[in-house]
Amino acid sequence: MSTPLVFIFTARIQEGKLDGYREYAREHAAFAQGAHPTILAFHLFLSEDQREVAAVQVHPDADSMDIWMKDVVSTHGETAYEFLEPGSERALVFGTLNDHTLEGLRQYGVELELNPERLAGFTRLAAS
Repeated sequence: MSTPLVFIFTARIQEGKLDGYREYAREHAAFAQGAHPTILAFHLFLSEDQREVAAVQVHPDADSMDIWMKDVVSTHGETAYEFLEPGSERALVFGTLNDHTLEGLRQYGVELELNPERLAGFTRLAAS
């Protein structure tokens, strides 16, 4: 059984762009749901002060994250940068990314924290 990959992306929202980002977030989630049928979970959360967004993704494996980058980010995700503060992007990765996905994230300028070694655990997801 492959190890799931958890990817958490955070960024600050530009001043005055929250309403636009809220609309984008709904559209992006709907697009992602249709464009990427193998992702196990995708949720966007807004911080208490409404200045930062966190995107939480659970993928069945690293190949699923590759598909995300190719089919979702490259065609729809880049629009988010209209609303985000440049240089505020950070990603926490739990699991191991494929080399080309890792390189792609670095090219975007995302600050990365890698946590590749799974020590123990389990996944329990209810059917939607």
